[in-house]
Amino acid sequence: MNRRAQDALDAYTTPIIRAIKTIAVEQVFVSFSPQPSDSKVRVAEISSPQRRPLKLRTSERSTRLWLRFRVSLLIVEQADAPDTVGIELDSYSFQLFRGDGQARFDEIVTYHWTPNDLAAKRSWPHLHIGSAFIDPAARREPWALHKTHFLTGPITAAGFVRMAVEEFGVEPLTADWEQRLAAEPSTAP
Repeated sequence: MNRRAQDALDAYTTPIIRAIKTIAVEQVFVSFSPQPSDSKVRVAEISSPQRRPLKLRTSERSTRLWLRFRVSLLIVEQADAPDTVGIELDSYSFQLFRGDGQARFDEIVTYHWTPNDLAAKRSWPHLHIGSAFIDPAARREPWALHKTHFLTGPITAAGFVRMAVEEFGVEPLTADWEQRLAAEPSTAP
């Protein structure tokens, strides 16, 4: 990747990584998908290691929460200006789970946007209410709630992190977490 492409990618990914690192101790990875050599588009992905959930600290020690995320970006070389590189959001998924960290992970919420995935049921940004909210005593799923796609606007990494902190008691790892999240551009992710 040339220097301009790397600089453009760094400018786009740094605020996302900074937001995620506000609550996640583990490393965040940026990887690249192989593309044909003649392609003017490359795909970059920001994700948790091996796409597995990352443990989060919570204000209630008995509550174990986990984060899994993936942000896919397109690195586009402009055909009419070969020295110009654009970064475009391709898709995202931000997931919050509760569980023991071994075999059990119950989805609390998931925010998705996968406009280019032909197998996806919905191409617009949406929210899933997770199976963690299903009452096991009822032994039924009210309206299959966790399968419903609730329309949202674009969700940013900072917005997701703020929701996890303020609504689910996730403890930020830095005292200046609000300033770090406010520094992220308002465009998704």
